[in-house]
Amino acid sequence: MSGGAFDHRQYLLEEWARQIEPENPLLAKQMYDLHKLLNRYDYYLSGDTGEENIEKAWVKYRDKWIEMDTASIEEVMFEKCLEMVQSMINGYRKGDAE
Repeated sequence: MSGGAFDHRQYLLEEWARQIEPENPLLAKQMYDLHKLLNRYDYYLSGDTGEENIEKAWVKYRDKWIEMDTASIEEVMFEKCLEMVQSMINGYRKGDAE
């Protein structure tokens, strides 16, 4: 399927990162990395890759940008993120998203 669950909206992050890179290169780098994470998640939701790949991508992003010490915090944050993303996707499918 090659992704598509997000209707390729995650590419907006990449575009915005390019625009702010001259002014704030660190934020731009984080946005590029978030784009990569969302792109991996898009492939996972579309059935193009397995759960282990999104878990690896999440760990890579988390270890670079988020300091967390306990597994319980990680689990809660990932679950909340998953719920939020799923809600956005459902809203988009229903035509509620902009």
